[in-house]
Amino acid sequence: MSAIFVGTSGWAIRREHGSLYDSPFDSGASHLARYATRFNAVEINSSFYRPHRQTTYARWAMSVPTAFRFAVKAPKRITHEKKLRDCGDEWSAFRDEISGLGEKLGVVLVQLPPKLAFDKAMAGAFLAVVRSDFTGLIACEPRHASWFTAEAEDLLTAYRIGRVAADPAFIPDAAICGGWPGIAYWRLHGSP
Repeated sequence: MSAIFVGTSGWAIRREHGSLYDSPFDSGASHLARYATRFNAVEINSSFYRPHRQTTYARWAMSVPTAFRFAVKAPKRITHEKKLRDCGDEWSAFRDEISGLGEKLGVVLVQLPPKLAFDKAMAGAFLAVVRSDFTGLIACEPRHASWFTAEAEDLLTAYRIGRVAADPAFIPDAAICGGWPGIAYWRLHGSP
C-alpha cells in the first residue's frame, strides 16, 4: 500500500486555533513544528514567488518528523514567465535549493498558467532538462484543456510525471489524476 500524505498550502496557524496543536504558542515551537503534530505533509507555495536558501529548506526539514514530506511549488519564473522555455538555469537553481529538504522532499508541483496550451516539443524539451538530473516525484497541474489529451498523457507518463486532480475542476478530466500512475496528487482549491 502506498503512503498517503495530507497537508495544506502553508503552515501558518492562527492564534485562535493554537489549542488544536500539541505545542502552545508560547512554547517556542515554530508554526511548522506545531503544524507537523497534526499533518504529515505541507505544500510550500512561497517558492513560487521567491527563492529560499538551501539552508532554509534544511532547517524546515529538521523541524518535522522523519515521515513528514514537503511538496514544493516550482517558481513562477519557470512556469508563468518563461512558460517552460529555456529555463534550465532556473530549474538547476531551484533543484539545488530544494535539495536542502533531503529525504523529506515529497514532490515538486509544477502548476501551469491557464493560457499555456500543450505543445509537445516545448513540454518535452522542458521535461528532458528536468529529468536529466532529477529523479524525484513531480506532479503537473495543467490548467488549459489542451493538456487533457492522449498525447499529453503519453508525454507525462514517459517522463514519470503525475497529473494533478484539481477541485474545482475547470473541465471534467481535470478532476481526475492522470499522467504517470506512480503519483496521485489532489489539490482542493475551494469554492471559486
